Amino acid sequence: MAAACALMPAPASAGLARYGDLDLAYAQTTNSGGPPPPLRNEHTTYSPCGASSSAGLWLLSGGARIYDSDPLVTPFELGQAWIVSLYPAGTFPPPGPDAYTQVFDNRSANGSLSRGDGAVCGDVNGRSYVSDAKRTAKRARTTVKARCPGSKHVLGGGGLASGPFLSQRTVAGAPFDSGDAGRKPDDGWRFTVDNLSNRKRKATAHAICAPVGGLSYASKRLKAPKRNRKHAEASCPSGEFVIGGGVTHNGKIGKVSLVETYFDAETTHDHWYVDIDNLSRKRFRGRVHAICHS
Repeated sequence: MAAACALMPAPASAGLARYGDLDLAYAQTTNSGGPPPPLRNEHTTYSPCGASSSAGLWLLSGGARIYDSDPLVTPFELGQAWIVSLYPAGTFPPPGPDAYTQVFDNRSANGSLSRGDGAVCGDVNGRSYVSDAKRTAKRARTTVKARCPGSKHVLGGGGLASGPFLSQRTVAGAPFDSGDAGRKPDDGWRFTVDNLSNRKRKATAHAICAPVGGLSYASKRLKAPKRNRKHAEASCPSGEFVIGGGVTHNGKIGKVSLVETYFDAETTHDHWYVDIDNLSRKRFRGRVHAICHS
């Protein structure tokens, strides 16, 4: 089934703050309604924070969410909508990602689900945008790692899962530690995808890296109850801003749907949120991660 892609309007909100040696901006857009499911929805935010050499702001990370993942608002059934891909892309010169793309699959009876995307941008020099890809075996889970070059640290990342509607989906993504000194998960981005189809596919991990000092990597444990939706969040230390974040877990293949991985939309911008569906009859454990700047 073909994906629908449209140029999004200007960000609904973008706040700029000076913190340490960085200017940070947070941009958000929403995409509501649309034709009745089942469907795939894709939307891209171009130059989300005015990211260009003239503005001095560059894409650092991004997030996605299905707004109605909150059962107190407009509930949709467990495991009926999820994030397929979430990744940076380069669309206009100068070289380097200036857009963030989100892909969602929706087979819920609730056709009014709202999908949202967010981007974090900053005045960061020496950026590197790296990626790595693997073939994914049929009916299997695959993790791909994109490593930052040299002494650069990961600020954010994402992943692209190939294939048509209902074939593959993102189930986890987070910074990782390569085993160097310090044991900080600052060396790159790992992307985990479930291939639920009967043919081999492809998964590509993306990492956004830079020689930025003053980074901290916070995380918090989560326990996902059986047959339930779990909300979890990781908090940055006091006085720090969130730049990126993600989630890792030990849920079983085909039994996990990711419906939100996103920075908090409040003016503090010091949390990373995750909503995840546990479709199994057993609980699983994991961690929500936040990349913070001091």
